[in-house]
Amino acid sequence: MSRFELSVGRAALSKALKTATTGVRGKSPFKIRLHFEDGLLFVSGPGASAEIDAEGKWPGAVLIDGVAVKALASRLPDPKPFLLVVEERRLMIGGFSMSVEAMDIAPQQIAVVLGAGSHSILLGIERHGEPAVLASVGDAPVEKARREARQAVNMAFSHLRDYGVRREEVELWLDESIRRQVAVLSDKE
Repeated sequence: MSRFELSVGRAALSKALKTATTGVRGKSPFKIRLHFEDGLLFVSGPGASAEIDAEGKWPGAVLIDGVAVKALASRLPDPKPFLLVVEERRLMIGGFSMSVEAMDIAPQQIAVVLGAGSHSILLGIERHGEPAVLASVGDAPVEKARREARQAVNMAFSHLRDYGVRREEVELWLDESIRRQVAVLSDKE
């Protein structure tokens, strides 16, 4: 992976991180998204976002654990110059480093309701595509939604197999149900 660097103001970044993590509570699975475009660093979180002036080179988007960012926001190190560096799936600020998900292409971010459950995540994937949902919430909630859907399919199948229903049929019913719900939502807009 390449090395990416952005020069930003420390105070502006601290304020933007605090704003973007307003909706992060407890062990929230939400990610904070850092996206750089036209001289601005967009910092987005669950329900809030901010933008600050920046200079440099950046991957399409960087996703960082919201809980870690919330803790970092009020105690940013103060290196001179103040740089955000992404290298080898790590974000480094001075001597501080944290794991990130770096995307070469930044898909359009969508608004996902704070605390959205698996059903909402699956609807979002069907409606907007997986890259847009991943760019909004990260891998963990998407994996959790898929795991819970598999568990629901397994439970339904365990009740229906004695009636000759196959697991594949239950999976198709769930997929079709999600598509129908998305179509209804689209019709309402």
